[in-house]
Amino acid sequence: MFFCDLDLARRLEYAEGAACAGFARARRQLFPGSGAEWVRHAGVFTVFDGPESPITQTFGLGLFEPLTEVALDFMETFFRERGASVHHEVCPLAGVATLELLCARGYRPVEISSVLYRPVEPPRDREAGPVSARVAGRRNSRN
Repeated sequence: MFFCDLDLARRLEYAEGAACAGFARARRQLFPGSGAEWVRHAGVFTVFDGPESPITQTFGLGLFEPLTEVALDFMETFFRERGASVHHEVCPLAGVATLELLCARGYRPVEISSVLYRPVEPPRDREAGPVSARVAGRRNSRN
């Protein structure tokens, strides 16, 4: 059995935040008028991809640095200046202090998310079945 720890939670949050920041960066390059952008402040990815986008939110809140009133002010201003609601996806391992500060500012949880993972292992030997696969490429082409 595998247990999640703070190190794994940070790696997963960083991966999701970096992917969403990359998406916002690509959208801005392709559509400069979209207003898509992101910043990393107080260890948090704060991403905007439009007011209704599911990636318009924060990633890593309270995991990389302790959450402060000043950091929340920055993030809230970032979203509100762009006409977006403020959404924080918060990992349970962000700690009690993070949750207390959010509740003190009037935030209320709307969902609890879990990330499922499994270790990377070599494939188990399996019996040959009725389906086979091969790598396609020029060498295998009949052209």
